[in-house]
Amino acid sequence: MRALICDDDRISRFIVRKILERLGVEEIAEAVDGTDALKALSANRFDLAMIDLHMPFLDGFDVVKAVRSRRSMDGMRVIIMTADSREQVVREALSLGVSGYLLKPLKPDVAFVRISDALRPPAANSAPPNPAVRM
Repeated sequence: MRALICDDDRISRFIVRKILERLGVEEIAEAVDGTDALKALSANRFDLAMIDLHMPFLDGFDVVKAVRSRRSMDGMRVIIMTADSREQVVREALSLGVSGYLLKPLKPDVAFVRISDALRPPAANSAPPNPAVRM
């Protein structure tokens, strides 16, 4: 399992890294903005991307749109992390097919459950996961 954490906040990256390590993710890369994230995503295959929405240079929406437009990234799970809880922002994120939406400041116990849920493989013969917002 390989994951990318993209957030301009060092503390958020640290929290997410610790959670991913606890979940047994073998390889974890970090990016500090959307431009760095796209470089990392182009150079490596990831199973999960944790993306902050509001970053300098290139925001999280643009990163997610790029991920969803590339066939080579089909199946990659994407979880949005942001302090922005406005309904229009949540709807836009969900319309892009994200696997989860975490509100900041991150609560490690909540983040652990949400990330764990996103990493769980879909059950055979089951309905697709409900993209409902879980905050």
